[in-house]
Amino acid sequence: MILPQEYHGRYQISYTLGCFENGNVDSIRQSFLSHNWRVFARFRYSNGSIGEIFSNTAQIGVPPEEPPSEDALLKTQQVVIQKMTTTPDPINIATGEMFVFAEDFFANGRGPALKLSRTYRSQTPFSGLFGYGWRSAYDVNLTEDTNGSVIIFDKDGVGRYFTPDTSGGYTASAGNHDTLVKNADGTFTVTDKHGLVTTYNQDGRMSTITDRNGNTLTFAYDPGAAEGSYIRDAGGRRIMLTLDSNGRIQSAQDPAGRLVQYGYDANGNLTTITDPSGHITHYVYDANHNITEMANVNGHKTYFAYDNEDRAVMNWQDGDVNKVALSFDSDTQTTVTDALGHSTVYEFNEYGLVTLMTDPLGNTTTTAWDENLNRTSTTDSRGNTTVFEYDNKGNLTKVTNALGHQTLFSYTSGFNLLNSATDALGNTTNYTYDAQGNLLSLTDALGYTMQMAYDTHGSLTSSTDALGHASFFEYDSFGQLVKTTDALSNTTLSAYDAAGNNISITDAKGATTSFQYNTLNRLMQIDFADGTNVSYSYDAFGNRLSATDQKFQTTINTYDPYERLSQTADALGGAAVYTYDKLGNILALTDASSHTTNYAYDANGRLSSETTPLGHTTSYSYDEVGNLVSKVDANGHTITYTYDALNRLTRVEYPDGTNVSYAYDALGRQVSMTDSHGTINYTYDALGRLLSVDGPQTGDTINYTYDALGNRTAMTTQDGQTVTYTYDGLNRLEGVTDDEGITLYSYDALFNITSITYPNGASVRYTYDVMNRPLGVVNRDAGDNDKASFAYTYDAAGMVTKISREDGTFTKYRYDALNRLARETKKESKKGKKGAEEKIKYDYQYTYDPMGNRRELIKHKEDEDDKQITETYSYDTGSRLLSLTRNKEKDGQSVLLATVHYGYDNNGNRISKEETGFDDDKPETQITYYSYDHENRLTNLEYIGDSDEDDILNASFAYDGNGIRTKAVEGGKVARYYYDGLNVLFEKDAAGLAQKSYTRGLGFPGGIGRLVSMKRYEYDEDEGEEAEAKIHYYHYDALGSVRALSNQNGKLTADFDYDAFGNGRNNKKWNTCRFSSKEFEDHANLYYFGVRYYDPEIGRWLTPDPLGFIDGPNRYLYVANNPLNFIDPWGLLGEKKLSALEWWLYESVVPGPFGTPVSEWAIGESIFWGDPMRYTEEAGGTVMWLERGAVGMGTVAVVTATGLIAYETTTAIRIEFHMPHAGGPHQYPHLQGIQGRGWGKTIWRWPSSYPQWWPKP
Repeated sequence: MILPQEYHGRYQISYTLGCFENGNVDSIRQSFLSHNWRVFARFRYSNGSIGEIFSNTAQIGVPPEEPPSEDALLKTQQVVIQKMTTTPDPINIATGEMFVFAEDFFANGRGPALKLSRTYRSQTPFSGLFGYGWRSAYDVNLTEDTNGSVIIFDKDGVGRYFTPDTSGGYTASAGNHDTLVKNADGTFTVTDKHGLVTTYNQDGRMSTITDRNGNTLTFAYDPGAAEGSYIRDAGGRRIMLTLDSNGRIQSAQDPAGRLVQYGYDANGNLTTITDPSGHITHYVYDANHNITEMANVNGHKTYFAYDNEDRAVMNWQDGDVNKVALSFDSDTQTTVTDALGHSTVYEFNEYGLVTLMTDPLGNTTTTAWDENLNRTSTTDSRGNTTVFEYDNKGNLTKVTNALGHQTLFSYTSGFNLLNSATDALGNTTNYTYDAQGNLLSLTDALGYTMQMAYDTHGSLTSSTDALGHASFFEYDSFGQLVKTTDALSNTTLSAYDAAGNNISITDAKGATTSFQYNTLNRLMQIDFADGTNVSYSYDAFGNRLSATDQKFQTTINTYDPYERLSQTADALGGAAVYTYDKLGNILALTDASSHTTNYAYDANGRLSSETTPLGHTTSYSYDEVGNLVSKVDANGHTITYTYDALNRLTRVEYPDGTNVSYAYDALGRQVSMTDSHGTINYTYDALGRLLSVDGPQTGDTINYTYDALGNRTAMTTQDGQTVTYTYDGLNRLEGVTDDEGITLYSYDALFNITSITYPNGASVRYTYDVMNRPLGVVNRDAGDNDKASFAYTYDAAGMVTKISREDGTFTKYRYDALNRLARETKKESKKGKKGAEEKIKYDYQYTYDPMGNRRELIKHKEDEDDKQITETYSYDTGSRLLSLTRNKEKDGQSVLLATVHYGYDNNGNRISKEETGFDDDKPETQITYYSYDHENRLTNLEYIGDSDEDDILNASFAYDGNGIRTKAVEGGKVARYYYDGLNVLFEKDAAGLAQKSYTRGLGFPGGIGRLVSMKRYEYDEDEGEEAEAKIHYYHYDALGSVRALSNQNGKLTADFDYDAFGNGRNNKKWNTCRFSSKEFEDHANLYYFGVRYYDPEIGRWLTPDPLGFIDGPNRYLYVANNPLNFIDPWGLLGEKKLSALEWWLYESVVPGPFGTPVSEWAIGESIFWGDPMRYTEEAGGTVMWLERGAVGMGTVAVVTATGLIAYETTTAIRIEFHMPHAGGPHQYPHLQGIQGRGWGKTIWRWPSSYPQWWPKP
């Protein structure tokens, strides 16, 4: 349901099959952007849990979506109706039955989770412990008829039927694969096909639930007994229940002592729920016990109406928001109409399973089912069919996609666990288990095996990867992970409160981060190891109202009556305002300067147009299944997209005929890309790892090899050179060896790099504070002399406030309340007659408007004639810089020095820059013109001076179909680029002679800080033969900017200096890799970041962010005006600077075309281990939320119909964000990471040695 979207044209979706902790196979949707710059996978357990993984051991294929069994029909109908509405509780569109689900307590532990939940069904004539129509686990009951038939109603009220057979056993109804045994004492035992055992007492009440490892959840029903009524988990924790005189639950208390209270009316209806903080949820019923009104803890109401057959025919909120109307056209057809009048028609079979869906635009999807209620095929609106086959236990055994590719599965006989998975190319992964069904080994298609061990409770105690690296895990008596020991004996400790909240993490160096929660398990405060903290507040519903950082700056959020974010106000009062339609689609985003961007949608809720504050519109259209088929940009240019039967992008057509085509193998991997320059081919091994990239020219093939864990061990470049890589026991890069020798890396226990030693004897040493921020970066020559050293000081929020150099110079930095750079002062300290004296070298003061646009820059330079220069800036309503005026102070007067005027096209790209300088004689004007392709990539640059006809410079740039820059021409001089993934390996001139070659090692993404060395070639001008090849090694500061070069003898021969925004001094023009390790275009004073060009003079991008507002409401700003603490790897997203190894794991060392699975490592901005996640679908997108015990529930992520998730964090109870609708807004811009990084990321590692598909801290 994620549609192709613009970022060098497209997103892609493939599907991955994997074996989860319980041995079951389920679907994984692997999502990624082109160029492989971001890779992650999202999976869904059959129980609805959501997670993210990335693994080279997974099998690629078609998603084996588990078809609904009889006891899953409830969930099936919920999903369908919630696609039509954001109403929190659904209606069964086949029967009109209204559902409410609520979970009052939850705590993970050993075995079955300790929880208290309840489900309301309006058509269930049942009065249980929560009153009429409500069921809970306490109400699960077994009834035996006089003829011996048995029916079991689960906590959701769904029945499972058993009839006696001739052997004295029972035959289960269709779709039910449980085994029922009646015991001699009149009790019953039910065992599901995965070995979960449930027992029922003589009264038919559920007594115990026991997993395969003997962990038991116990239900006690005797309020008169000394212990009372309770639910007890395997660790002995209890939820205590108090019953009223009518046998209904009056209150429930969890192990932490928190109390939930329940109130009832005279008709036995549950009318109030009072949570542990005293917030009340209200229900109102009609005479037939139908809920007609629900008021949440904020008092916001949802209403329901019923027909004379007690079918729910409408639900809505005030103002008809989120309104859904159901028309039951016949017994097998229902029409659902949303609040905007869009109707979807559903047809059903006799079991209420959807067989045909016709959307508001007339597109149809058909589904077929077998007699066991297994889905056997699905045919989409384009006529493409996927076929599913099953064994007699209902296990999915074969999936055949619309192109005939087949994926096969086999299962164990005992617990029906996945035994093998074979993809469409015949690659098989095998699984083995112990007697309890715990996964013991996983052997991939190349024969690499990882092994696991468990304690008697089934908790993972060790995992050993295919190279023999073992990690160990310890738990408390409740099954909560308390200690992790990695393969190098580094330990991480965790502690929990009585509610199961993670209250502290102590890292391998002994630093502890603590977490405080309120009674609803909502994160209130994070206390960091350096003594600082961040805090949060919430309303009763769990919406985050405020976030206060370490410097006591607060962001405030406001919500509308439908719990949608309506306004976010920053610490300076700048507010972003959101307006929605009745379906919850964002109609308008008004920024802090009161400028509005408008959005429109089609009848299926897909973004159809986006209009900027300047009135420029981009339009989108889609095919029957939601693939983006055309985009008309604000310049009036149309791009069209074509897809194959599996909805994979196969062709992009541009107005100028520079079309691009893509081809895929049976596993959905891109095997070729053809553009106007020729064809690039890709090959893979059985694990999906990229083996080679063969470009369109002769001799431009690059090859890769890997170890058993997917670490790259060798690369043979296009010119035949081989680079090898070695790793330590934690799979950290240890050495990079090229023709010049080996570069070595060492680390501390937290993966921070502590040293780099180059082949020339030069080195770098790093030290860190308790927050793992760099305190010192010391670059040394071969004689171990400090030559380019940097010492860092930070404020409470982790912002750099001072950088000191080895030569006595230092620079101080100040920030405003939004952590935007406000002042930068560079001084030098020298010894004088009176001791040390400080002299200002320069002082810059910045001010900004509410949108973050630079309003004024005052420059004071002590050593220049014009000691003070003031620059003022003006903008249009689209935050496009229109003009810059530069004045100097002279004799107390302001004297005009220069004016600069900028022009733009309707897409927001800068197309002209006209600068006029004024001196004593006459004005002088220089004009630069810029041209772009249809992907808004800079293609031509023309600089024209004032009077000299020769003062004209032309430059042009070419890109391949993946958006990678392949050629630059300046003044007739040609540079052709050859890549390792996205990183340049070497450059050649027009004659094919190598000009530069690079070796890369560990660093940040986007190549930042990753260059190890550059070999520069010089040629005899007469003979054209190579005369000399000079080697240079790179030395960096903590930000990854190049600060020095050392030669082959280990002597530092060049140095580079920059201000905060990258304006720099450079004494070696031939080294183009400079600020943030990016290539500097000297002729244009621009840095090339891989996607966009950056102008350091004004701290802005040449073009707006192609990802829309995901990086903030101003699409031109460089890292939100915080260039000392943030980097932007590719010119797309500003990222909080992390350790180089974290970025290594994040980006992976292995290159590939966009969409290439490349590594076993994953980035997981993930919730704490053990936190359950749930999912639903609404408003055209998938919504995932995190439940942290009690009634605390909040949104974790939203994938809109045309967006992709990019951020997650680790600790917040309510983590909310929307990805852009094809460049539109993200609804929830307030994010907070575990380290208090705000927009930053928290990286976890998932090596193959960890068998559970769940975050490993």
